[in-house]
Amino acid sequence: SETRQPAGGRHASSGSLPHRRSVTLHVLAVLQGVRHVNRSPDAAPVVRIDPNDQRLDGLLGLQLASSNDPGVRYRIDARLGAGASATTFFALRRAPDSQSPVVLKVLSPTYVRMAGSTAILSAHKEVETLGRLNEQVPPTPFVVRLIDAGWVMIDVQDTVLPVPWIATEYVQGGPTGTTLLQRVQLSLTKTGHAFDPWRAARAIDCLARGISAIHAMGIIHRDLKPDNVLCCGTGAEEVFKVADFGIARAQNVVGTFGSGLFGTVGYSAPEQMVPDAIPLSARTDVFALAAIAYFLISGQDLFRARSLADFLLECHQAGRLSILDSPHLHPSLRERREACGAIDAAIASATAREQTTRPQSATALSSVILPWLQSAGPRRTITNVAQPPEASFDTPVWSWTWRYRPVEEMIVRH
Repeated sequence: SETRQPAGGRHASSGSLPHRRSVTLHVLAVLQGVRHVNRSPDAAPVVRIDPNDQRLDGLLGLQLASSNDPGVRYRIDARLGAGASATTFFALRRAPDSQSPVVLKVLSPTYVRMAGSTAILSAHKEVETLGRLNEQVPPTPFVVRLIDAGWVMIDVQDTVLPVPWIATEYVQGGPTGTTLLQRVQLSLTKTGHAFDPWRAARAIDCLARGISAIHAMGIIHRDLKPDNVLCCGTGAEEVFKVADFGIARAQNVVGTFGSGLFGTVGYSAPEQMVPDAIPLSARTDVFALAAIAYFLISGQDLFRARSLADFLLECHQAGRLSILDSPHLHPSLRERREACGAIDAAIASATAREQTTRPQSATALSSVILPWLQSAGPRRTITNVAQPPEASFDTPVWSWTWRYRPVEEMIVRH
């Protein structure tokens, strides 16, 4: 059996993975040709899916062949989550001499049928962005890593569609949660407060570095939000990674996905809610980073609107909510009113309606917020008192070992 250490973070794998540049070039070619594949039964196995199976449970147990390495297959073991456009699965990457866990995202056949080339383009953009980041030397640890991509033939009501899939590193969050949303919610449940200042500073620093690496590739993420940030490790080894590049776009370009509205109300900048009106820039993602920073510090959303119209009206307002307005603000930060005021001013500036008045980069924003967070009292080691969760699916090839590095003031549970 294999031993896994979720608290240590990163991708738990055994054996070697394919060279990052060869993966990028090959899977881009695969996805570029998706619309022109031979749809005869002899070209690729066809999987029949019940039309009511929106969560793609019919794919469980299926083994998908790698598009990059003929000797590698991906066995779909469990569903991790499902949305309108895709379903994510826990899968096992099985090579002749090794095996390792991955996350496999399969686009929804309904989405592929209705969106057509836009759906294929979204998969292509995600692979292109992650692939370019893979090629950095060294690659950034603050963005999820691309492993492979390809397509599977799915038959829904006698219509056979080539549906793209993307394999990325498996980020195991452990009992404290895998997404930033889950970790903030757990902190609220256990302590009544959002992140303490040092933990908030670490999260913002990781995200700013990851976003800056994305922008260095000439890409705008466009859908940064707490649910698209993956987390691993605890305490001083906690790491936050940017994920989900399905609607990424090149900087200063309009029209990548036509005239539709893409993003998340309350986190996506107002300029991307007005189709093709204004070229997007790094400041578009800076807006989202500021909204995320407010959330992990206060435990509440900066913008309370739930409709697009109300959100745009809220963005036009001169003022912004203060972190002091939240009952979940950590006490060590609440007692430092000057720090709270400075953080409020930085978030307000970064979420201004006009792009030109925001900080130019993610690191420019973090460089203003971090000193105030780091000065809010002495640094304290995060104590992890969570219990390992019960297994939600059967993975017989793995045995789980929970280890916590015995550093100062940390409780070690065996």
